[in-house]
This record gives sequence, structure tokens and C-alpha cells, in this order.
Amino acid sequence: MGLEGKVIRLQDLSAVILMVARNPRGHHLAWNFVKKNWDLLVQKFQLGSFCIRNILIGTTGQFSSPEELTEVQLFFESIKEQTSQLRTVQIALDNVRKNVRWVQRNLGTLRNWLNEQMK
Repeated sequence: MGLEGKVIRLQDLSAVILMVARNPRGHHLAWNFVKKNWDLLVQKFQLGSFCIRNILIGTTGQFSSPEELTEVQLFFESIKEQTSQLRTVQIALDNVRKNVRWVQRNLGTLRNWLNEQMK
């Protein structure tokens, strides 16, 4: 319904997607919406637009597992013909890679600290 511009104005759609993506319970919902509606989003917003950039970076920004990285890579690979010239794709992938490395490097330390605090 948001893509039709009746419930949510088109100029507000990317902001709504980003707000959902920022919620820990909503980031997968927002990402799945983007994947499912990619062609419509590109029709509504130009491929290299600020909105598409924000949507791609915003909906992948909370991902931090190797499985999520693989999912993002596969999606970007599937739309490579459209996005091969977009720097946004590389930024989004780099952000997810950084998140994965951070979790791998710090999760054990964080778990230990939290366990100590719970005692």
C-alpha cells in the first residue's frame, strides 16, 4: 500500500522503510520488503537516487552475521546488472562485513562481561 502512495506519501516512503529497519524487530521485515519490491522501488525512485542509497544502506545496516552477509551478497548479485555502477552496494556490503567482524571480535568479551555483571 505504501508503494501506491495512498497511505504513505511517496516522499515519505523511504523514511518509513528506514524507521522500520532501525528497529531490532523490524530490520528483517524492512529488508524483505526491499527485496520483494525492488523493481517497484527502482520505478518510484531513480536507481542512483538518495532514497535508494538510504534504503539499501539503512536496511542492511543492522546485519551482523555471516548468514546475513551472504543473503545481502546474493541479493546484490541478483540485481548486479542494475547496480553494478552504484557505490551504494559496496558501502552496504562493507558495513555488513564490518559488523560481522566486530561481532566475531567482541562477542565473547561482551558475553563474559555481562555474565560477570549478572553474578
